[in-house]
Amino acid sequence: MIQNLPELEPRFREIGQVKIGALDYANPKQSKGGGTYYPPLKYDHFKIIMGRDDKGLPIPDMTVHKALGDDKPRRLRIYFAFDTLEGNYFDWLAAYNKTQKLCFGNGIKAQRLNLQTQHYVEMDCTCEWYTAGTCKPHAILTFMLEAAGRIGGVYAYRTTSKNGIRALRGSLMQIMGLGIPLSMVPFDLVLTKKKVRTKDNKMEDAWVVHVEFVGNTDRLFDVARERVQLMQTFGPSMLKAREIVQQQARRAMESQLLQIKCVAEEFQPENMTRGEVTAQAAKSMTVEAMAPEAQAAQPVPASSPEPPAAASAPAAAAAPIATVEPPKPTGPTIEEAIAKANSLFPD
Repeated sequence: MIQNLPELEPRFREIGQVKIGALDYANPKQSKGGGTYYPPLKYDHFKIIMGRDDKGLPIPDMTVHKALGDDKPRRLRIYFAFDTLEGNYFDWLAAYNKTQKLCFGNGIKAQRLNLQTQHYVEMDCTCEWYTAGTCKPHAILTFMLEAAGRIGGVYAYRTTSKNGIRALRGSLMQIMGLGIPLSMVPFDLVLTKKKVRTKDNKMEDAWVVHVEFVGNTDRLFDVARERVQLMQTFGPSMLKAREIVQQQARRAMESQLLQIKCVAEEFQPENMTRGEVTAQAAKSMTVEAMAPEAQAAQPVPASSPEPPAAASAPAAAAAPIATVEPPKPTGPTIEEAIAKANSLFPD
């Protein structure tokens, strides 16, 4: 099997998405930059969509909803494609501007984009962006949907809700703690209402998603044992081949899940329209604002032979991103840098 060629990495087909919210197209809002954006709209049930139309509106998957026999389901039968948690679930911290990833990390280390050089620089994570809400947590869960009645692609559930991520991670870690392989065991994706505490210390209702197995632990172990025994009938060579494929598939899936445009459109609707970040944020992404060791690590673009200006120089980069004209990068592209930075999330 061909390896180490990004252009030939497998691409996983995203058949559709499971959503508990959308953009409220009926109530557009004005952004600080004068543009128009659509605020989020919350559901108390799952909606399965199969893409978007020419106007960007979601297309409901009526075939799946018909198979479910429910227009407003709160429970979906799912199957995972991979045995490990990392193969089916992925989370990260990130700040976006339009379709550009400004910074992303894992809570320990981050990669921040320098607008002048178009290179990513390693820094500690988290920072003031996370505190201010510019940087958000993102999570995605991929699975096969039983009601779809087909294999050859995955459905995806995405969220930036801290409460949602906590609930989802907690349920997955509890299941993984039992030591069973995840793939081909029937689980349910469940939407439930819980009380959460807001920033102003008030309690309110929130809908969160978690994964559960319908049955006790004995039943779960029986199902997992049957699945393992079935796999063993394929023989050692098939099991080894499956292990290799799963490892490669996990790496490809992780790279694919970090698609900038897909995430930015869904979770940064205001930035997608505004096309700018604050002056303070723009300034913090210049060489002048970086720590000395980070400045030293910056490659100098061929089109700009002079070294970066000293920190005492006028902060011209404090203007919105739209006015910044970075030199043409000579290093890796943003996509290549993101792929390289996947080492932040070790196996």
